Amino acid sequence: MLAAFLHGPLGAALVIACAGLCACSTQPARQDRSAAAAIERPAKIETDLNTAYVRPPPIDNAPRAAVRQPEHVRRDTDIWWRVRKGFSLAPAKGNERVRYFEARYTKEPYYLRLVTERAAPYLYFILQEIERRALPTELVLLPVVESAYMPFAYSRSHAAGLWQFIPDTGLLYGLKQNWWYDGRRDVYASTIAALDYLEMLNDMFLGDWLHTLAAYNAGPTRVLHEIETNRLAGKPINYWRLDLPRETRNYVPKLLAVRHLVRNPARFGISLWPVDNKPFLASIDVEAQIDVAVAARLANMEIESFQLLNPGFGRWATDPDGPHRLLLPIERAAQFKQRLAALAPKNA
Repeated sequence: MLAAFLHGPLGAALVIACAGLCACSTQPARQDRSAAAAIERPAKIETDLNTAYVRPPPIDNAPRAAVRQPEHVRRDTDIWWRVRKGFSLAPAKGNERVRYFEARYTKEPYYLRLVTERAAPYLYFILQEIERRALPTELVLLPVVESAYMPFAYSRSHAAGLWQFIPDTGLLYGLKQNWWYDGRRDVYASTIAALDYLEMLNDMFLGDWLHTLAAYNAGPTRVLHEIETNRLAGKPINYWRLDLPRETRNYVPKLLAVRHLVRNPARFGISLWPVDNKPFLASIDVEAQIDVAVAARLANMEIESFQLLNPGFGRWATDPDGPHRLLLPIERAAQFKQRLAALAPKNA
């Protein structure tokens, strides 16, 4: 069915229309160093598994646990249990590339602990949006592969944020980018855009999620080309048989390896740090430009914690033309609104 689609005029048109379309980087992510000096960025944390463990800057009251619990105790109070319930990708058990990355992640258990700690504030929101769209919940693990859940991740190919959008694809999916604001780093906006893009790709590849994920990494043009090349040569067109770039050949196996570890951590001799299955973030519309330091103070948050929830704002203040949305811990939202309202007459 896919072969017939690609062989027809619509398939050919899509190859042309999708030229250059790619969400994520083909280079390793790093922390951005280009932000204004007026705002202090969180410490650089590499994604490489060989890098020594460094605890990320804390977010006040982030939903992470101090003690590991047995799997049977967590149940629906732990978000990982909920993530597992929605797994729907074929597990690819025994695949050599998947097993290689399973071994790498298992040898460096600190890495998954670190990524889990970084991901904790964002997981509930991202998972909720994935479930709302009835998508595979494995997609909540995609930022593990893309950015190690670093909201300030930035690659040599100019991809940015949790979902590693390159500039052009970000703009195509409504992610505003200017001197004040980069929507690719905005946790809320970039998640919506990434899932919109993944849904479009999945429609293009007729529901094949491995092709979809490969296209998210390498761009749909490259994947469509390799599928057509194999089809014309009489070869299988499944993801595992395509002649894709090295990074893309490793991309899906990395995600499936993380999936397997999350699915059955005991089998791999690891324990996941449980994250509470409850909302953590509140979205607040401040309706106008606001000084970032003032906003952090109104929320009674350290500036680093505030920035980790609102990484899209790269200057001393939010974008005067919007968006005016801030993400805050739920328990701080009411106090923030009260303090903001008290400031309004002074600024009138």
